[in-house]
Amino acid sequence: MIQSIPAVLVQLLGRRFRVRSSGQEAFRIALPIMLGAVGEQVVGLLDTAFMGRVGVVELGAVGLASIWYFMLLIVGLGLGSGLQILVARRLGEKDTPAAGRAFDQTLSLTLVIGAVMYLLHWTLTPMLFRYFTQSDAIYTACMTYLNYRSLDLIFVLQIFLLEGFYNGLGKNRIVVYTTIILATSNALLNFVLVFGLGSIPAMGIAGVAIASAAAHVLSWAVLWGHLFYKKYPKAFELFRTLRLRRTTTLRLLNLSAPIILQYLSGMVAFFVFLSLIEKMGETALAASNVMKAAYLFFMIPTWGFGSATSTLVSRRIGEGRKNSVWPTLWYVAQVNFLLMLVLTSSLVLFPRQVLGIFTTNAQVISATLDLLWVTVPALWGYALSGILLNALIGTGASRWTMYIEMLNACLYIGYLFVAIHFGASLQTMWMSEWIYVTMLAVLPFVLLKSGRWRRIEL
Repeated sequence: MIQSIPAVLVQLLGRRFRVRSSGQEAFRIALPIMLGAVGEQVVGLLDTAFMGRVGVVELGAVGLASIWYFMLLIVGLGLGSGLQILVARRLGEKDTPAAGRAFDQTLSLTLVIGAVMYLLHWTLTPMLFRYFTQSDAIYTACMTYLNYRSLDLIFVLQIFLLEGFYNGLGKNRIVVYTTIILATSNALLNFVLVFGLGSIPAMGIAGVAIASAAAHVLSWAVLWGHLFYKKYPKAFELFRTLRLRRTTTLRLLNLSAPIILQYLSGMVAFFVFLSLIEKMGETALAASNVMKAAYLFFMIPTWGFGSATSTLVSRRIGEGRKNSVWPTLWYVAQVNFLLMLVLTSSLVLFPRQVLGIFTTNAQVISATLDLLWVTVPALWGYALSGILLNALIGTGASRWTMYIEMLNACLYIGYLFVAIHFGASLQTMWMSEWIYVTMLAVLPFVLLKSGRWRRIEL
């Protein structure tokens, strides 16, 4: 079903706009990425669903803690995105050894940064959460989750590296298999560790963190195994330039650093958002976490098509086909928007059933239902803005996307502080998503139409 709906959209729009081949190529790249995102989101969904059956405190805490944990991983995500763009560009230029050197430099940076992030977690996290959380119960639950979850930090950073490499190649079917393994192992481990089984005691929020960490380590092993099974080390001359080299490293950092700051700006803004919601009460935080889980799940198609857009745009430029960039991204955006309309219809038509997946608490479900009229239109807007932003990233204009995201974060946080100062409701706080989505569409559109990206060299 997942495959049939986008395929029909590709065919219908392809007849009208005569760029069906680009749409089908985008879908071939996007589907494994979407399935990979499903795997990652299944972990988040399971965390939320299991904690929704443990308690309101645990349900709210797992959402706040997971946002902070993802912020620790942002550097790895940015490096993986930078690697994806470089690999796609070098393949367009028929220079496979250069793609291999980019992989080696990213691997070395990931190992160093992983160690630094691990130290930051154990020194900075306790102080930060003591400052941002008002409830002692939520603070304790957050720290329990993070201390166990941090066991997979270095492994997840390398997962981003490997996924960036496969996405850049456009040969990411392995993501399908790792998705199945990640989701299945996480579900089984959650069932055993959260509620207990036989001689294994019920561990609650500690169990959900251990289950997530173990599932990611298993996925990490599968991704590395596939790399050697496909003999990519020989084909791309991998592991020959692990010592950091100034030229390649600077090129990677120049491309990745703005992406990292871009992602970090967005995550900091959302962390501030949840920390302000926490001060509105444990039920408000729990409802926001349920809404966040559903919101992020419905973003999966945009992440998939967005990543595919970055790969296609970078490859088209490497092939010298800059004039095909705009028709390609615009076509993919339309397919993604129509797909989003179809998928969100379930949230509109059957809201209690969908939200009931995450919690059985009637009060939390009622508070979450009030947020739907805000979040569903934001999802429709993100279906367009996400494609435009990723197209801009694919041109190599990552510095521009960084400025866009930082400006957006400032407006977002400014709105939140003004809103909470005047005693805004939970719905009004969530309306900040409208500001975020609008700016994310308008600014990339203006920059792409200006044509200034044509002068960027990687």
